Amino acid sequence: MASLLLLDYLQRCRAQYSLLKVEPGYTADECVRLNHIPPQRLAKAVMIKLDDELAMVVMPSHHQLVMERLAQELGVKGAQLAAERQFRNRFPRCELGAVPPIGHIFGIRAFIAPGFDESAEVYCKPGAHGELLYMPFHELKRFAHWDPIGPVARAQLKSPSVGHLQRLVGLAKSGTRLGARAPLQAAIPASL
Repeated sequence: MASLLLLDYLQRCRAQYSLLKVEPGYTADECVRLNHIPPQRLAKAVMIKLDDELAMVVMPSHHQLVMERLAQELGVKGAQLAAERQFRNRFPRCELGAVPPIGHIFGIRAFIAPGFDESAEVYCKPGAHGELLYMPFHELKRFAHWDPIGPVARAQLKSPSVGHLQRLVGLAKSGTRLGARAPLQAAIPASL
């Protein structure tokens, strides 16, 4: 069930949002895949330790933090991912891994990394894996009270699966052309 603290806050702010029942995804990648969401439209909350302070960075689901860049951007000595034991009690009635991207209602400072389309709708976890909050990004930004930061993350490019590569090799061996392109035989290493 979604965080009642979050839902109460959204209602008091008169936020425009929808709460959707979805296939439970326990990681951002799994949530995107199971629910057919473009990865740049799922806002994930990454819990971090900045020196001794617990904080949150909100970014698109296909991005990964580069801790050295984050520490440099924020002017701290050290930045590292927070262990679940360091924050599990800070989010009452929220499932681990389903932390909402609004830190201040839980007493946690939150930062926003670039990468979102300001005019698009976004999805985010509302405290439960089987639900998603869906709303315009500008609406979420209006009351999330994030501190903006520079480019401290990089897009995580997914490598093709072995099954996908095997299908491409099969097409190449059969001489099948994809569009106006030459057969794939020349582009696929012989070691596959």
